[in-house]
Amino acid sequence: MMAILPLALLLGLAEAKEPEPLMVVVEARAAEVVKVGALREAIGRELGARVLSPVEEPSTEGVAIMTVVLTPDKAVVTYRHGSLTVYRAIELPPDGRQRLQLVTWLAGNIVRDQTSDLLPNRKTAGSIEVAPPTAPALTAAPPPLPPTAAPQPIPPAWAAPQTPVARVTSPPPPVVGPTHEWTAAALIGHGAGISYDHIKCNCGGNFVSDSGGPSSEIEVTRSGPAFAIGGMYLKTQGHAWALTFGWHRRPVRWLTAEVRATVGMWFIDETNETDLLARLAGGLAVSPVSWLDVVARLSIVAPMRKNDFTTYASIGLRYRLPL
Repeated sequence: MMAILPLALLLGLAEAKEPEPLMVVVEARAAEVVKVGALREAIGRELGARVLSPVEEPSTEGVAIMTVVLTPDKAVVTYRHGSLTVYRAIELPPDGRQRLQLVTWLAGNIVRDQTSDLLPNRKTAGSIEVAPPTAPALTAAPPPLPPTAAPQPIPPAWAAPQTPVARVTSPPPPVVGPTHEWTAAALIGHGAGISYDHIKCNCGGNFVSDSGGPSSEIEVTRSGPAFAIGGMYLKTQGHAWALTFGWHRRPVRWLTAEVRATVGMWFIDETNETDLLARLAGGLAVSPVSWLDVVARLSIVAPMRKNDFTTYASIGLRYRLPL
Protein backbone atom coordinates (compact mmCIF):
# COMPACT_ATOMS: atom_id res chain seq x y z
CA MET A 1 0.00 0.00 0.00
CA MET A 2 2.84 2.43 0.80
CA ALA A 3 4.30 1.83 -2.70
CA ILE A 4 0.99 2.05 -4.55
CA LEU A 5 -0.24 5.28 -2.89
CA PRO A 6 2.49 7.62 -4.30
CA LEU A 7 2.03 6.10 -7.79
CA ALA A 8 -1.73 6.73 -7.64
CA LEU A 9 -1.17 10.34 -6.57
CA LEU A 10 1.24 10.96 -9.47
CA LEU A 11 -1.20 9.48 -11.98
CA GLY A 12 -4.01 11.63 -10.57
CA LEU A 13 -1.94 14.81 -10.90
CA ALA A 14 -0.95 13.97 -14.48
CA GLU A 15 -4.58 13.34 -15.39
CA ALA A 16 -5.71 16.61 -13.77
CA LYS A 17 -3.17 18.64 -15.74
CA GLU A 18 -4.09 17.13 -19.10
CA PRO A 19 -5.19 20.07 -21.34
CA GLU A 20 -8.84 20.30 -22.23
CA PRO A 21 -9.62 20.78 -25.93
CA LEU A 22 -10.65 24.19 -27.32
CA MET A 23 -13.27 24.43 -30.09
CA VAL A 24 -12.48 27.25 -32.54
CA VAL A 25 -15.25 28.43 -34.90
CA VAL A 26 -14.04 30.70 -37.74
CA GLU A 27 -16.31 32.93 -39.84
CA ALA A 28 -14.67 34.62 -42.85
CA ARG A 29 -15.44 35.78 -46.39
CA ALA A 30 -14.50 33.63 -49.37
CA ALA A 31 -11.59 35.93 -50.32
CA GLU A 32 -9.97 35.84 -46.84
CA VAL A 33 -6.22 35.25 -47.13
CA VAL A 34 -5.98 33.58 -43.71
CA LYS A 35 -6.79 29.86 -44.06
CA VAL A 36 -9.06 28.38 -41.40
CA GLY A 37 -6.93 25.28 -40.89
CA ALA A 38 -3.73 27.31 -40.53
CA LEU A 39 -5.41 29.59 -37.98
CA ARG A 40 -6.55 26.64 -35.82
CA GLU A 41 -3.04 25.11 -35.95
CA ALA A 42 -1.45 28.43 -34.97
CA ILE A 43 -3.82 28.88 -32.00
CA GLY A 44 -3.14 25.30 -30.90
CA ARG A 45 0.64 25.89 -30.98
CA GLU A 46 0.25 29.21 -29.15
CA LEU A 47 -1.78 27.68 -26.30
CA GLY A 48 -0.28 24.18 -26.24
CA ALA A 49 -3.76 22.65 -26.39
CA ARG A 50 -5.79 20.54 -28.80
CA VAL A 51 -7.98 22.71 -31.06
CA LEU A 52 -11.20 21.25 -32.48
CA SER A 53 -13.38 22.32 -35.42
CA PRO A 54 -17.21 22.38 -35.17
CA VAL A 55 -17.43 19.08 -37.09
CA GLU A 56 -15.36 17.21 -34.47
CA GLU A 57 -17.11 15.80 -31.41
CA PRO A 58 -15.24 16.68 -28.17
CA SER A 59 -14.14 13.76 -26.04
CA THR A 60 -14.84 15.60 -22.76
CA GLU A 61 -17.56 17.87 -21.44
CA GLY A 62 -17.16 21.57 -20.70
CA VAL A 63 -15.10 22.37 -23.81
CA ALA A 64 -14.25 26.07 -24.16
CA ILE A 65 -15.55 27.67 -27.37
CA MET A 66 -13.81 30.48 -29.26
CA THR A 67 -15.50 32.23 -32.21
CA VAL A 68 -13.25 34.20 -34.61
CA VAL A 69 -14.94 36.52 -37.14
CA LEU A 70 -12.59 37.89 -39.85
CA THR A 71 -13.58 40.95 -41.88
CA PRO A 72 -11.41 42.81 -44.43
CA ASP A 73 -10.21 45.31 -41.82
CA LYS A 74 -10.61 43.71 -38.38
CA ALA A 75 -11.00 40.52 -36.33
CA VAL A 76 -13.61 39.93 -33.61
CA VAL A 77 -12.91 37.14 -31.09
CA THR A 78 -15.47 35.82 -28.57
CA TYR A 79 -14.31 33.31 -25.92
CA ARG A 80 -16.70 31.34 -23.70
CA HIS A 81 -15.70 28.92 -20.94
CA GLY A 82 -18.36 28.09 -18.37
CA SER A 83 -19.86 31.38 -17.26
CA LEU A 84 -16.87 33.43 -18.45
CA THR A 85 -17.43 35.39 -21.70
CA VAL A 86 -14.78 37.64 -23.30
CA TYR A 87 -15.33 39.76 -26.42
CA ARG A 88 -12.56 41.66 -28.19
CA ALA A 89 -11.90 43.30 -31.59
CA ILE A 90 -8.64 44.35 -33.27
CA GLU A 91 -7.79 46.03 -36.58
CA LEU A 92 -5.96 43.91 -39.17
CA PRO A 93 -3.57 44.76 -42.03
CA PRO A 94 -4.19 43.28 -45.52
CA ASP A 95 -1.08 41.04 -45.45
CA GLY A 96 -2.00 37.39 -44.78
CA ARG A 97 0.97 36.48 -42.57
CA GLN A 98 0.53 39.58 -40.40
CA ARG A 99 -3.22 38.92 -40.09
CA LEU A 100 -2.54 35.34 -38.94
CA GLN A 101 0.04 36.49 -36.36
CA LEU A 102 -2.22 39.17 -34.87
CA VAL A 103 -5.29 36.92 -34.62
CA THR A 104 -3.18 34.17 -32.99
CA TRP A 105 -1.70 36.70 -30.55
CA LEU A 106 -5.17 38.00 -29.66
CA ALA A 107 -6.58 34.49 -29.07
CA GLY A 108 -3.67 33.50 -26.83
CA ASN A 109 -3.83 36.81 -24.96
CA ILE A 110 -7.54 36.39 -24.19
CA VAL A 111 -7.16 32.80 -22.97
CA ARG A 112 -4.13 33.51 -20.79
CA ASP A 113 -5.63 36.71 -19.33
CA GLN A 114 -2.33 38.60 -19.72
CA THR A 115 -3.80 42.13 -19.89
CA SER A 116 -5.62 44.19 -17.28
CA ASP A 117 -8.39 44.81 -19.82
CA LEU A 118 -9.78 41.36 -18.95
CA LEU A 119 -10.49 42.21 -15.27
CA PRO A 120 -14.26 41.82 -14.57
CA ASN A 121 -14.91 45.39 -13.36
CA ARG A 122 -13.02 47.28 -16.11
CA LYS A 123 -13.84 47.83 -19.80
CA THR A 124 -12.03 49.42 -22.71
CA ALA A 125 -14.36 51.64 -24.80
CA GLY A 126 -16.19 48.96 -26.74
CA SER A 127 -13.26 46.61 -27.26
CA ILE A 128 -13.94 44.05 -24.49
CA GLU A 129 -16.82 42.81 -22.41
CA VAL A 130 -16.30 40.28 -19.61
CA ALA A 131 -18.89 38.46 -17.53
CA PRO A 132 -17.39 37.62 -14.09
CA PRO A 133 -17.33 33.88 -13.44
CA THR A 134 -19.31 32.31 -10.63
CA ALA A 135 -17.01 31.12 -7.85
CA PRO A 136 -17.13 27.34 -7.37
CA ALA A 137 -18.42 25.86 -4.15
CA LEU A 138 -15.67 25.45 -1.58
CA THR A 139 -15.50 22.97 1.28
CA ALA A 140 -14.03 25.62 3.57
CA ALA A 141 -14.71 29.35 3.82
CA PRO A 142 -11.96 31.34 2.03
CA PRO A 143 -10.01 33.98 3.97
CA PRO A 144 -11.44 37.52 3.69
CA LEU A 145 -10.07 39.59 0.82
CA PRO A 146 -8.74 43.14 1.22
CA PRO A 147 -11.43 45.75 0.49
CA THR A 148 -9.55 47.13 -2.52
CA ALA A 149 -8.79 43.78 -4.24
CA ALA A 150 -10.77 43.02 -7.40
CA PRO A 151 -11.91 39.43 -8.10
CA GLN A 152 -9.78 37.64 -10.66
CA PRO A 153 -11.24 35.52 -13.50
CA ILE A 154 -10.73 31.79 -13.06
CA PRO A 155 -8.20 30.64 -15.72
CA PRO A 156 -9.16 27.60 -17.83
CA ALA A 157 -7.95 24.30 -16.45
CA TRP A 158 -6.13 23.46 -19.69
CA ALA A 159 -4.12 26.71 -19.84
CA ALA A 160 -0.41 26.14 -19.23
CA PRO A 161 1.16 27.96 -16.25
CA GLN A 162 2.53 31.31 -17.37
CA THR A 163 5.51 33.25 -16.14
CA PRO A 164 4.36 36.57 -14.60
CA VAL A 165 4.66 39.37 -17.14
CA ALA A 166 4.19 43.11 -17.01
CA ARG A 167 0.55 44.05 -17.64
CA VAL A 168 -0.32 46.41 -20.49
CA THR A 169 -3.44 48.46 -21.11
CA SER A 170 -3.68 48.09 -24.87
CA PRO A 171 -2.49 45.68 -27.60
CA PRO A 172 0.50 46.63 -29.74
CA PRO A 173 -0.29 48.53 -32.94
CA PRO A 174 -0.86 46.40 -36.06
CA VAL A 175 2.19 45.79 -38.21
CA VAL A 176 1.90 47.68 -41.49
CA GLY A 177 3.38 46.67 -44.80
CA PRO A 178 6.29 48.34 -46.58
CA THR A 179 5.90 52.02 -47.48
CA HIS A 180 7.51 51.55 -50.93
CA GLU A 181 6.91 48.86 -53.55
CA TRP A 182 7.55 48.02 -57.20
CA THR A 183 4.61 47.59 -59.57
CA ALA A 184 4.26 46.37 -63.17
CA ALA A 185 1.17 47.23 -65.26
CA ALA A 186 -0.12 46.30 -68.74
CA LEU A 187 -3.05 48.22 -70.31
CA ILE A 188 -4.87 48.27 -73.65
CA GLY A 189 -7.18 50.98 -74.99
CA HIS A 190 -8.53 52.92 -77.91
CA GLY A 191 -8.95 56.51 -79.02
CA ALA A 192 -12.03 57.87 -77.28
CA GLY A 193 -12.27 61.52 -78.31
CA ILE A 194 -11.35 64.14 -80.90
CA SER A 195 -8.12 65.69 -82.12
CA TYR A 196 -7.34 69.36 -82.54
CA ASP A 197 -5.43 69.82 -85.79
CA HIS A 198 -3.79 73.09 -86.82
CA ILE A 199 -4.62 73.24 -90.56
CA LYS A 200 -2.32 75.51 -92.55
CA CYS A 201 -4.84 77.97 -93.93
CA ASN A 202 -6.31 81.35 -93.09
CA CYS A 203 -9.16 79.67 -91.20
CA GLY A 204 -6.93 78.85 -88.20
CA GLY A 205 -7.21 75.69 -86.15
CA ASN A 206 -10.10 73.25 -86.39
CA PHE A 207 -11.40 70.27 -84.47
CA VAL A 208 -11.42 67.19 -86.64
CA SER A 209 -12.71 63.70 -85.92
CA ASP A 210 -9.96 61.16 -85.25
CA SER A 211 -10.49 57.99 -83.24
CA GLY A 212 -6.77 57.69 -82.54
CA GLY A 213 -6.72 53.93 -83.15
CA PRO A 214 -5.82 51.21 -80.62
CA SER A 215 -3.20 51.70 -77.93
CA SER A 216 -1.22 49.51 -75.55
CA GLU A 217 1.23 50.31 -72.79
CA ILE A 218 3.56 48.66 -70.31
CA GLU A 219 4.51 50.55 -67.14
CA VAL A 220 6.97 49.78 -64.32
CA THR A 221 7.01 52.13 -61.31
CA ARG A 222 8.42 52.51 -57.84
CA SER A 223 5.53 53.64 -55.63
CA GLY A 224 5.60 55.35 -52.23
CA PRO A 225 2.78 56.41 -49.88
CA ALA A 226 1.65 59.23 -52.21
CA PHE A 227 3.96 59.45 -55.25
CA ALA A 228 5.36 57.13 -57.93
CA ILE A 229 8.10 57.32 -60.56
CA GLY A 230 8.97 54.88 -63.32
CA GLY A 231 9.23 54.17 -67.03
CA MET A 232 6.76 53.10 -69.68
CA TYR A 233 6.46 51.90 -73.27
CA LEU A 234 3.49 53.23 -75.29
CA LYS A 235 2.31 51.99 -78.69
CA THR A 236 -0.26 54.20 -80.47
CA GLN A 237 0.24 55.59 -83.97
CA GLY A 238 3.89 54.78 -83.34
CA HIS A 239 6.17 53.83 -80.48
CA ALA A 240 7.16 55.87 -77.42
CA TRP A 241 9.52 55.36 -74.50
CA ALA A 242 8.85 57.74 -71.65
CA LEU A 243 9.41 58.64 -68.02
CA THR A 244 6.26 58.80 -65.90
CA PHE A 245 5.49 60.58 -62.64
CA GLY A 246 2.42 59.80 -60.54
CA TRP A 247 0.36 60.89 -57.55
CA HIS A 248 -2.14 58.60 -55.83
CA ARG A 249 -4.52 58.65 -52.90
CA ARG A 250 -6.39 55.68 -51.35
CA PRO A 251 -9.72 56.81 -49.77
CA VAL A 252 -10.62 53.22 -48.85
CA ARG A 253 -8.58 50.02 -48.60
CA TRP A 254 -9.68 48.63 -52.00
CA LEU A 255 -9.86 51.84 -54.12
CA THR A 256 -7.10 54.19 -55.31
CA ALA A 257 -7.39 57.45 -57.29
CA GLU A 258 -4.31 58.36 -59.31
CA VAL A 259 -2.87 60.91 -61.77
CA ARG A 260 0.04 60.27 -64.18
CA ALA A 261 2.20 62.77 -66.13
CA THR A 262 4.45 61.29 -68.84
CA VAL A 263 7.21 62.78 -71.06
CA GLY A 264 9.36 60.94 -73.57
CA MET A 265 10.36 60.32 -77.21
CA TRP A 266 7.69 59.37 -79.77
CA PHE A 267 8.46 57.70 -83.11
CA ILE A 268 5.41 58.41 -85.30
CA ASP A 269 4.77 55.72 -87.94
CA GLU A 270 2.59 57.84 -90.22
CA THR A 271 5.21 60.53 -90.87
CA ASN A 272 8.37 58.63 -89.89
CA GLU A 273 9.23 61.49 -87.55
CA THR A 274 10.63 61.63 -84.05
CA ASP A 275 8.97 64.00 -81.62
CA LEU A 276 8.69 64.69 -77.91
CA LEU A 277 5.66 63.12 -76.29
CA ALA A 278 3.55 64.58 -73.49
CA ARG A 279 0.71 62.69 -71.83
CA LEU A 280 -1.58 63.43 -68.89
CA ALA A 281 -3.72 60.60 -67.46
CA GLY A 282 -6.13 60.13 -64.58
CA GLY A 283 -7.89 57.01 -63.37
CA LEU A 284 -9.01 54.62 -60.67
CA ALA A 285 -7.54 51.32 -59.43
CA VAL A 286 -9.66 48.65 -57.72
CA SER A 287 -7.80 46.07 -55.58
CA PRO A 288 -9.68 42.72 -55.38
CA VAL A 289 -6.64 41.25 -53.55
CA SER A 290 -3.62 42.86 -51.87
CA TRP A 291 -1.20 42.10 -54.75
CA LEU A 292 -3.36 42.97 -57.81
CA ASP A 293 -5.06 46.15 -59.13
CA VAL A 294 -7.59 46.56 -61.94
CA VAL A 295 -6.74 49.96 -63.50
CA ALA A 296 -8.95 52.18 -65.70
CA ARG A 297 -7.59 55.46 -67.16
CA LEU A 298 -8.49 58.40 -69.39
CA SER A 299 -5.51 60.13 -71.01
CA ILE A 300 -4.60 62.97 -73.39
CA VAL A 301 -1.63 62.30 -75.71
CA ALA A 302 0.05 65.07 -77.74
CA PRO A 303 3.31 65.59 -79.65
CA MET A 304 5.27 68.69 -78.66
CA ARG A 305 5.72 70.21 -82.16
CA LYS A 306 2.08 70.04 -83.24
CA ASN A 307 -1.13 71.68 -82.09
CA ASP A 308 -3.11 68.49 -81.90
CA PHE A 309 -4.00 65.99 -79.22
CA THR A 310 -5.98 62.76 -78.91
CA THR A 311 -7.86 61.35 -75.92
CA TYR A 312 -7.72 57.66 -75.03
CA ALA A 313 -9.53 55.29 -72.68
CA SER A 314 -7.62 52.23 -71.44
CA ILE A 315 -7.95 49.40 -68.94
CA GLY A 316 -5.56 46.77 -67.61
CA LEU A 317 -3.96 44.97 -64.67
CA ARG A 318 -1.21 46.05 -62.31
CA TYR A 319 0.79 43.52 -60.28
CA ARG A 320 2.52 44.43 -57.00
CA LEU A 321 5.92 42.77 -57.19
CA PRO A 322 7.02 40.87 -54.02
CA LEU A 323 10.42 42.58 -53.68
